[in-house]
Amino acid sequence: MSLRVEQKKSFVQNIRNVGLSVNEGKMYSEIDSRDMSNFHTLVPHLAQEFPFELDDFQKRSIVHLERGESVYVCAHTSAGKTVVADYAISLCLSHMTKCIYTSPVKALSNQKYHDFKLKYEDVGIITGDVSLNPTASVLVMTTEILREMLYNGSDIIRDIEWVVFDEAHYINNSDRGVVWEESIILLPDHVGLIFLSATTPNVKQIADWIGRSKHKKIWIMQTDFRPVPLEFDLIYQGKVTCVASLQPIHRIDQRREKQVLSRSNPIASRLPSPRNIEGRRAFPSCEDFQPLSIRSPRCNQDSQEEQRHARTPASHFAMYRASCSQNAQKLAKEKVNLLPPDEAQYVRSFYQRCIQDLRAEDRSLAQVQTLLPLLCQGIGVHHAGLLPLLKEVVEMLFSTGYIKVLFATETFAIGVNMPAKSVCFSGLAKNDGITSRYFLSSEFTQMSGRAGRRGKDLLGRVYIHVSNLPSTNVVMGIVSGTRDLITSQFRISYSMIMSIMRVQDLSLEGMISHSFSEAVHRSKTEFTAYKKNLKSIENVAERLKKKPILFSLQDQIEYANQYKHTQKSRTEFWETQMELWKNMKESPFRKGALLLLDVSLFINDSLHILHTVGSLFSITVENEFINIEAILPGSVDSGKQIMTFNVLFSNLAKKLGSLYEKYVVLRDTAGLKNICPVLPPSMWVAMCFGLLSRPGSLLPSATEDDLNAFAYILSALESKKEKLTNKMGEEKLSLLPELHSRIAVLKNLQYIDEDDTVTMKGRCCCFIRSGNELLLLELLFENLLHDLTPPELAGVLSVCIYERNDDVTLTNAHFIKIQHEMIEIVERIGQLEKDCGLSEESIMTKEKNIHVGFMEIAEKWCKGMTFSDLMKGCPLDEGFVVNQLLRTEMVCRRLADIAQEIGNPELFQTCQMISQAMLRDIVYTPSLYLNSTLCFIKQTDNQHN
Repeated sequence: MSLRVEQKKSFVQNIRNVGLSVNEGKMYSEIDSRDMSNFHTLVPHLAQEFPFELDDFQKRSIVHLERGESVYVCAHTSAGKTVVADYAISLCLSHMTKCIYTSPVKALSNQKYHDFKLKYEDVGIITGDVSLNPTASVLVMTTEILREMLYNGSDIIRDIEWVVFDEAHYINNSDRGVVWEESIILLPDHVGLIFLSATTPNVKQIADWIGRSKHKKIWIMQTDFRPVPLEFDLIYQGKVTCVASLQPIHRIDQRREKQVLSRSNPIASRLPSPRNIEGRRAFPSCEDFQPLSIRSPRCNQDSQEEQRHARTPASHFAMYRASCSQNAQKLAKEKVNLLPPDEAQYVRSFYQRCIQDLRAEDRSLAQVQTLLPLLCQGIGVHHAGLLPLLKEVVEMLFSTGYIKVLFATETFAIGVNMPAKSVCFSGLAKNDGITSRYFLSSEFTQMSGRAGRRGKDLLGRVYIHVSNLPSTNVVMGIVSGTRDLITSQFRISYSMIMSIMRVQDLSLEGMISHSFSEAVHRSKTEFTAYKKNLKSIENVAERLKKKPILFSLQDQIEYANQYKHTQKSRTEFWETQMELWKNMKESPFRKGALLLLDVSLFINDSLHILHTVGSLFSITVENEFINIEAILPGSVDSGKQIMTFNVLFSNLAKKLGSLYEKYVVLRDTAGLKNICPVLPPSMWVAMCFGLLSRPGSLLPSATEDDLNAFAYILSALESKKEKLTNKMGEEKLSLLPELHSRIAVLKNLQYIDEDDTVTMKGRCCCFIRSGNELLLLELLFENLLHDLTPPELAGVLSVCIYERNDDVTLTNAHFIKIQHEMIEIVERIGQLEKDCGLSEESIMTKEKNIHVGFMEIAEKWCKGMTFSDLMKGCPLDEGFVVNQLLRTEMVCRRLADIAQEIGNPELFQTCQMISQAMLRDIVYTPSLYLNSTLCFIKQTDNQHN
């Protein structure tokens, strides 16, 4: 597909006419496990000195970085992967180039900026709402920002030497993994790549895809060494079992297990035992089976025990936000003071400094008030519902040793590097929004890996509290099972299509063909097999064409065209034949029918020619390429029938001495003696692959039937060749049909005109990446936003980012009216998508695309309501509300860009007013990591205990 657009030159990888490298003799990924005893000989002058002895995987990585070679580093948490990034930064500083450090979440970006700022002078950060020193030599940013830079042709890309992708396994994230693929594909070849990832089973496959996409080798650094070994204890009904002592062969008796379960939960006795495969459903439903969760008395008891044995700081992972706060409050009520008075006083002073810039009303918020007493006792809480400012306070206090027991959700283990001496789990199951299931091994490893601080602890302890006894295999599968394979999450969006069409060196097919999903489909092994088959077919076709024949090349072409026409109409042929046979009183496979079956004429295929004489067809012989199984009527047992034929053919083959001549008159079994061959066996042998050199090739005495058969074989070979060639090319990209469908939608909606040129609407589409871009743009271009006040427009914009299906009844008349208009637009687009061939799961619906639960909250905040008043009666967590308000304001900024693009100053001014009204008070509190006066927190004297 070639679309003419207003093109934009950019510093990105040229993927318009350059596909994935398919050089069979070249390896694009390789695991490096060489000995590093000669490291200092290989690198006599290090760009950065380290105050500790480097591990071998770190040394290998440095050797490759010195050579300008890209690396993919797979190692456990706290193994020291950041050393590789530090060395790349030092190289860039010495070469006067730039290094970009990307992370999956803004919180990790802020933390990394803080860490790098302590080491290097010229450091900057760019996130969705913050931009500090954007021209620095070391730039920290989210991966989304890097993608935007690549699409927009930022000049910064030209000066980049290295890009570091931290938490690279995040490419497996279903929502945002596509951002990693786009960024990797778009980066120019001159940029070196560093991937820091958790251990991944299919890392070689991933690295091979990256290498082929970037036309360079990716060196894999792997280590299973964990600097601080872990010990796992399973705690059930007050009894502690070391997981290492469990063996899969010593399975808990299922009947005994069910008896144990039935005593604590009568319903469980009527249910099947839990599935013993990680990630599967832990119980039939939350109502029918008690979740694996820690009981409240155990919480306090275990924390006291950990204190006595000096196992703090400890991270307690709970599966629900409410559980974190409840467990923390219950522990605090026991008057357990984990901090000495002087440290408690310092925590109070630090907390007061962090919140001093908040309004008085915000300092009175329930979260702000209840957290301080917990912190002064050495207890912390961390989850997505916590205010961003308070989360950073907790992170800083925990990392410096002032929090001894932290109750957190799974999100605490993603990104932010906060190791502890021990980690506790309140069960082995979670609710993933769909069902209750056991942890995946990767999820458990991500959290448990926080146990054990390098250089401080000799052993990391992991405690697993369960209220229901799982099977041994469940425990072993989660604790020591194989990590999940990384799979492609690449998908096509309308904004992606428009963004690609703006860049001169990009093409839609090129982007798809370079994706990880297509690389998996077209693996090296598969490609080699295709190429081998194609070469074999070409050889056979050439040898056949050299045989003497009686008709011209034009005749051959005509025969081939007839054959192709027949192939295209096969579907209609089957339908017609089956309909005829359904109405027949007797089977076409009746006595007296003449049947010719010829098998294995060419590579892995079978040509079957059916000749019937009788009432079904005219006396003229009808030839058709068919499959014998497909033409059997429904009343015939196809397996038995074919088996019978095979027996006949087997006996027949022995009599004829040839497997290529099988004419059978099916009158009775005696008919086998009256074989009536039309062609001599030598003629068929000559047409058999591998036997073409034998005597008996098509001579001038050949009949017209011989020539027909010959032409059919040639045309069949050409068809097979074409299929293989297409499968090796972009015509068989799995996402190509969806791409064509989405482009058809865009043309119908006039984002692309009939001349394949991107229109004004299409250019505007590039600014919105919320997933609801068509809804917002249709509202804009249908002039449905014109009469809205700034607060009302803020409420409408929140629909683009809000994803919860809240049962909310709108009270604002304008909101009710525009909700109906949004539903009408979505249903119209959805029907258009369906008509253009998009699958049901890809079609817009009001259930998936219109969520109005945040409209009135955004409107009230934009009107100036205080945050404390906003939260009165609001069922949402404070931190979640802040996050949604910031995301809404981000959409507003994109709409302001669109207003400038289309020349609408009134809309631009309205968007400016919305941003000013929303970015205030506690919603727009600067990150503590970016505050040079607050981020330097005093270390505790007993931090290393």
